[in-house]
Amino acid sequence: MINVNIQPINLFVNEQSNTDKKIIYELILEAEKDGSYPIYPFRFFFQENNKWIAVDNSDNCCWVEEFDESYQAIDWLKEIVS
Repeated sequence: MINVNIQPINLFVNEQSNTDKKIIYELILEAEKDGSYPIYPFRFFFQENNKWIAVDNSDNCCWVEEFDESYQAIDWLKEIVS
């Protein structure tokens, strides 16, 4: 696999649909199961079952945290960036 230096992309609620974010998250997890580990340098959050899921894959490790409120997910993602 060729690694390309891609800058992390921050996806926030208004920029992409919740469904699209879930699809991206599922693709990342599926790729990790296959052992292919493609580079998807994304940071985003989405709502699922009354929880907010924040995903940071900027370092290709797919860190995931679950929050009760959207602002908590945003704060967590901001801490990673700073």
